[in-house]
Amino acid sequence: MSKRKVYLLSESEISDIYDIPDFNKLEKEIYFTLDESERKILDSFKTQNTKTFFILKLGYFKAKHRFFQIKFDNVKSDIRYIAKKHFNNRQVIYHNINRARTFYQNNIILNHLKYEVTPMSHFWSDSLGSLHSLMIYFNILSCQHCCYPAITIYGI
Repeated sequence: MSKRKVYLLSESEISDIYDIPDFNKLEKEIYFTLDESERKILDSFKTQNTKTFFILKLGYFKAKHRFFQIKFDNVKSDIRYIAKKHFNNRQVIYHNINRARTFYQNNIILNHLKYEVTPMSHFWSDSLGSLHSLMIYFNILSCQHCCYPAITIYGI
């Protein structure tokens, strides 16, 4: 039996989905601007570090509909933008927040944006095409015991 890899997405499509966004100036303005309810959530956090982490997570989630493991060293440009926009350019020594705080912030963001946590909830609406390709592949193999993945489609 030959082993064949099936590529559903190109390298750039994979990057578009799984890499932390690399915002330009306009995108930073769009995704890191908070409305009144988001500002109230922000005010519930005590430190600038935790607040900055929340703004990053919220902006990235709005852009890509998924959460990322954020390392402050990798997003310095976004941090500088957030410090200037939200904290009068006050710089602090940033450190990554713990897992419990990350989980807590993720849930706040999901609830605020009215998302539900479901299996494979990190997929985008264009994943339907990938799912369709996967189903065709399974049909070609005549899989009698294939289980199609559950998927949640957002943005429809």
